[in-house]
Amino acid sequence: MWVYGLSLFNKPAQQAMKDKEVYRISIILDIRWESSAFWDSVSPAGPAWMEAVIQKCLDAKVKEVSWEHFYIPERKTSSDK
Repeated sequence: MWVYGLSLFNKPAQQAMKDKEVYRISIILDIRWESSAFWDSVSPAGPAWMEAVIQKCLDAKVKEVSWEHFYIPERKTSSDK
């Protein structure tokens, strides 16, 4: 697997599930990093991993930006069937 860019969301996952909707901005960068090596390089930052990702990508050229709005359907459990 490879890292080609970033996906940014307008709210945390738990809030998105509660609200049943979320926006995503996809930023495709002029990069191609092997996925596990990329995450290994930012994991030493601990809780500041998101800032480490941003720092790592700062010098990359932006190739494409797009956005999507998603409605999240309710999940059905086996007891709902």
